[in-house]
Amino acid sequence: MHYLSSTPPIPFFPEMEVAICLCECKNKNLFLRRHPQKPYGGEWAAPGGKIEKGETPGKAVVREVFEETGIVIPEEQLISHGKYYIDTKEVQFIMYIFQAKLEEFPEIDLRLEEHIEFRWLPPAEALSLPLMFGADECLGKVYETIRK
Repeated sequence: MHYLSSTPPIPFFPEMEVAICLCECKNKNLFLRRHPQKPYGGEWAAPGGKIEKGETPGKAVVREVFEETGIVIPEEQLISHGKYYIDTKEVQFIMYIFQAKLEEFPEIDLRLEEHIEFRWLPPAEALSLPLMFGADECLGKVYETIRK
């Protein structure tokens, strides 16, 4: 099923805006596994979350990556991969996709109330995980070789 669209569906009443970051190091991306007690528990996704009032998408993703992993990414190092509209029939929202290329694998400090595990995986290998809805499409927006 396709969730990401470059144009808003009609009607479109977004409940929130979110930003995610594909943190890449040595051709692998960081994926986090959601805590079983959280929505979409047990599923995997890139770090990210809701944009707070007054935040830009870039500032939000820098904050979310730090809060979820302890990784500090300067906003000027973010590569934007666009703004997308999500309609799951249960919720509508706007998603901004970013990428950050890291030189070395950073130490990860998971907030265990949010995520219970992390993995660094090549993008194509990540597709074998139980990914959160739309995560495969996010990878496809950044990595041409895994587009469906």
